[in-house]
Amino acid sequence: MAIDRAGKITLVKGDSYPESLNRELRFDDSRLASGSKWPILTGAVMTLEIDDGAVEVTGRIVDGTSSTKTVAFSPTGSQTGLLDAGSYDYNVVASYPGTGTGTSDDDRVSLTGTWLDAARKCIVYDRED
Repeated sequence: MAIDRAGKITLVKGDSYPESLNRELRFDDSRLASGSKWPILTGAVMTLEIDDGAVEVTGRIVDGTSSTKTVAFSPTGSQTGLLDAGSYDYNVVASYPGTGTGTSDDDRVSLTGTWLDAARKCIVYDRED
C-alpha cells in the first residue's frame, strides 16, 4: 500500500501509481472531526505537492460532495523519478480557479487535515532491480 492509515506515503523512485493497477494514492476526510471536514470540492483542481512543490501531481475528485469526500492521485514514473531516496513533506491542495482576488493563494485550500499533520511524510525508496 502506498499510503497508510496515518497518511504516510511510501513510493519507489521511478515507479508509477496508476488507478488501473489499484496503486493510486487516495485521501479522504473520514477521520476528521465534523467541524474540520473538507469543503465541497466541485470545480476544484486537485494537486499533491511533494517537497514544497518540487513534484506536483494533478489529481481527480472521486467524491467531492458527500460526507466523506475522496480525492486520488496517480504519480507517474517520471514524477517519482524526480525524487531522490529520502523523506519529504507533502500537501494535498484544492485550488478553485477564479474564486479569489487575483492571487493564487486566495484560490487555494490545503486539505491536509489534522489527521495527516503528524505523518505528512512521503518516503521514497530506490528501486531494487
